Amino acid sequence: MGPAFSVAHSGDLVGVAFATAPAVGLDVERIAPPRAVGLADAVLSRQERAEFDRLDPGRQGRDFFRYWVRKEAVVKATGEGLRVPLRDLTVSAAGEPARLVGWAGRPDAPGRFALYDLEGGPGHAACLAVIGARPAVREYDAGALIGGPA
Repeated sequence: MGPAFSVAHSGDLVGVAFATAPAVGLDVERIAPPRAVGLADAVLSRQERAEFDRLDPGRQGRDFFRYWVRKEAVVKATGEGLRVPLRDLTVSAAGEPARLVGWAGRPDAPGRFALYDLEGGPGHAACLAVIGARPAVREYDAGALIGGPA
């Protein structure tokens, strides 16, 4: 069995994750605050929505995309992708270390995932989810390798 991998892109940013773990999921999203309010009901669990509604409106856009990338990284790692309603998952608040708090109908899920917030580049949010392991995580900017800005 070869390494697990996941690919994500948003705008002109592309991310690739490789792991020796059984499965890995990566997501990156360009932070677009106007989209956040319209998507909140479809993406956020009840608990997350309550946290989101207490945020200063100036933080809601950025923090919404932190919730989004954490959740999408998890469902990419499982291979289920967006067939799973994202509001079925609850992740930690945007200002807290990344972790899966709960998953409706899957009480064992939180203990199976390690989540890592990544830099993602200016104006982006990114997260890596790994199933069954807590590996060392390293981020590299490949811009110089492919002839783009470093």
